[in-house]
Amino acid sequence: MPSVSRIVLICLLAFGLVGPTGLTADAAPTSAAAKVRARKAKPKAAKRKTTKRTRKRTATKRKRRATKRKRRRSKRRYRKATRSRGKRYRKRRRRRRRSSYGRTYRKAYRGLPQLPKAWSYPPSAAMRRRGSECLRSLTQLNVKWRRANRIGRIATPVVIRDANLNGVKIRSVYTKRTVMDCHLARAFAMNAPKILSLGIRQINYSSIHRYQRISRNRRISRHNLGLAMDVQSVITKKGKVLVVRKHYWHTRLKKFIRAMQRTKMFRSVLHPGNDRRHWDHFHFEAKMHTTRRW
Repeated sequence: MPSVSRIVLICLLAFGLVGPTGLTADAAPTSAAAKVRARKAKPKAAKRKTTKRTRKRTATKRKRRATKRKRRRSKRRYRKATRSRGKRYRKRRRRRRRSSYGRTYRKAYRGLPQLPKAWSYPPSAAMRRRGSECLRSLTQLNVKWRRANRIGRIATPVVIRDANLNGVKIRSVYTKRTVMDCHLARAFAMNAPKILSLGIRQINYSSIHRYQRISRNRRISRHNLGLAMDVQSVITKKGKVLVVRKHYWHTRLKKFIRAMQRTKMFRSVLHPGNDRRHWDHFHFEAKMHTTRRW
């Protein structure tokens, strides 16, 4: 009786899978070396002709890929650095970015309280007393005013009737009438002779009262208290309009800023030289005397 191996061999010979020497080329096991030899034996395809345009395109594609790779690497490195160093490193980076613009801005606010001393809302008895004193001083300065409805957190809201503060006219760029705190009106009315001596007869402001938080520290701005004014332009006695955005370096505007900074009626005066947030206006903040010492 023939063995199993003989039967298998007979079957293979019958189907033509095995020759007299061994396995045929179709059934031979393909190793890595055999594959390489077979690839080399194949006739090479003719090279594709490339034009100048296609070469340029391929070069630009390679450059783009290289730049993308570089960006990915830099992002990975930054992530690793921030993970290892933590939040302090990130804060330091932010400070470095803003330091060139906000250095003088931080100096202007250094050591000053964010809200007036003993300030509260609704106004306390001391604040109401100070408000009535402020209103009396406005009448003494021949300023026509009337009480306004409570808006925001303004302690003593007033509206100037003829927009005249002791000879200096104030005009809103966007609205007809604006509510302000009495202390802001008094600060400009008391400094009106100085403003007139500089040859300025009218002040055009963009806003006084608006709800806003300071982007630097998220605290309530003095605009919310009606104690701040953003001046966009001034008009001289001769009728010349000096816009802060265009004529910031004008000598008259510089003198105006210096005169207001020297007075004790304003808490702080900010201008385009301080930081980029005030690039197109002057920011005046009036003092609010809530206590005897401030």
